[in-house]
Amino acid sequence: MSDQATLLEDEKYISSVVGKNGNKKTTITLTNLRIFQETKVSGGQEVNYIPLGNIDSYGIGTSQHFLILLLGIVLLPLYGLGIVFIIAYWITRKTGLLVHSNSGKTTLVIEASSSNRKELTKFTDEIQSMISQKLMVLPLLPT
Repeated sequence: MSDQATLLEDEKYISSVVGKNGNKKTTITLTNLRIFQETKVSGGQEVNYIPLGNIDSYGIGTSQHFLILLLGIVLLPLYGLGIVFIIAYWITRKTGLLVHSNSGKTTLVIEASSSNRKELTKFTDEIQSMISQKLMVLPLLPT
């Protein structure tokens, strides 16, 4: 973690995942109070925070270019040209984690390689666990 994203009083580090946001190195860190993204930008660093209670949704997505795969399959009989397209399909796949705030104004995004999907899945499980723990300690409203 960087100096800019110092932990608050009573805040405990849970986990983090490292990847890219475009061509910039980025880290998303989960604590017992919030989730935040640190992105290295030219001349400094950008940090965005979402308190755990303000997380609207989160998930893992994979972008795939099926047209490239289809071209590869169609062109396979032509001197193996299709193999180039099939390889390009696997190289251009992107897997990423998205975390959205309730207001919709803040979205944390991190791209990872397809081989990093297990780490992203574990991280989303940790987010769910922390949100569940937060919900269990909320005071009950009178009925």
